[in-house]
Amino acid sequence: MAVTQNYGQAPEGRAGYFFDYCQDAEKSQLQGKLLSNLDWKFFFFSWWKNPQYAIDPVEALPQRLVDYFSEMEAKHGVQLNERQKAWYYAKEKTLGDDMKREYPTIPAEAFQQSVEGAYYAKQFRWLYTNKRICKLPDNSHLPVHTFWDIGVGDSTAIWFVREVGEEFHIIDYYENSGEGLRHYMKVLKDRGYTYGDHWGPHDIENREFGSDAKSRKELAREGYEIDGQVYSMTFKVVPKTGVDTGIESVREILSKCVFDEEKCAEGITHLEGYRKEWDDKRGCWKDKPLHDHTSHGSDGFRYFAVAKNNKRQEAFSINMRTAY
Repeated sequence: MAVTQNYGQAPEGRAGYFFDYCQDAEKSQLQGKLLSNLDWKFFFFSWWKNPQYAIDPVEALPQRLVDYFSEMEAKHGVQLNERQKAWYYAKEKTLGDDMKREYPTIPAEAFQQSVEGAYYAKQFRWLYTNKRICKLPDNSHLPVHTFWDIGVGDSTAIWFVREVGEEFHIIDYYENSGEGLRHYMKVLKDRGYTYGDHWGPHDIENREFGSDAKSRKELAREGYEIDGQVYSMTFKVVPKTGVDTGIESVREILSKCVFDEEKCAEGITHLEGYRKEWDDKRGCWKDKPLHDHTSHGSDGFRYFAVAKNNKRQEAFSINMRTAY
């Protein structure tokens, strides 16, 4: 649980403010941050730390629990004796599917349904543990590439990325809604970065309604007058892929990413909150993302992953064709 001063609470539900507080507090702990007296601090007291939660075994454990306890020991260092395992088995018979939420062995189990629904939960835990969400070094001599999710009458999200050796430094993020293309081009100009490539989704080539009937790709290339000068940009188009393929591309590329903790805070929140849609009638996750406030930032990052993975695949293909 997460506490500040003398306050504590048990987890309830898949989301909400308490889940957010716990997540923030655990991230700070993983990053080794120095906390003030008003910051949330992460405390977790598992059932196996209570000496009363142990009974004499009366029957053999089912294989699934044998495997579960072996996994807890191998991955998380949780060593249990036979009496503790017997208590867990007996309690599980009563609580059923609620066992992990009511008596979590590790912190993630307290919100397991939420973690299971989030597409990138495992990857972000690794990023926090390895301190790859932090203050980034100054690499201003390197170009910045942008990756856009451009909405029509909806939010537009932009990721700013530098390639530093084999890593991708995610240096900035911007999102807004109800604005035209000129607004976002001015944002880029005002950021003052030296830009490389600009990548947009496949529908950036779709022509708009109206007498000009120009696509946003064409409008960007023609440019707008901004602060007394014509500012233009040329978009590359991200290859069209399925959403599931794009999500796998994100999972693959996240281990190569380092995020600026402050400038990317909003975007990081969206990526962590990006999850499957819940089916209330069937009581399970649907096989598609929930469309909410996290969607645009997550879609923009998915385009980044697809563009870069596609580039690596092309390079691999070229190398294979030229090999002797």
